[in-house]
Amino acid sequence: MFKFIIIADDFTGANDTGVQLTKKGFETYTLLDLEGFTKSEFDALVIDTETRGLSPENAYNKVKESINKLKALINVELEEMIIYKKIDSTLRR
Repeated sequence: MFKFIIIADDFTGANDTGVQLTKKGFETYTLLDLEGFTKSEFDALVIDTETRGLSPENAYNKVKESINKLKALINVELEEMIIYKKIDSTLRR
């Protein structure tokens, strides 16, 4: 079962975080979409939500939707895992 769930706002951020976990010896899987995802045995799951360019309200709703889908798919309490929300590191207007 997963030890980490990373929720990234773009593909680059998702892979950047996934690579760091892989370097530390964690088996990591990156998803562009939760459609077709089936639970598997690996340490870290990275989800690219593509929310960087969205309004705060739309980004919130998309992340919330992703979390709810994930909860239904894996059927475990997320409180048992480390969840990290990866955001863009550059300041934008």
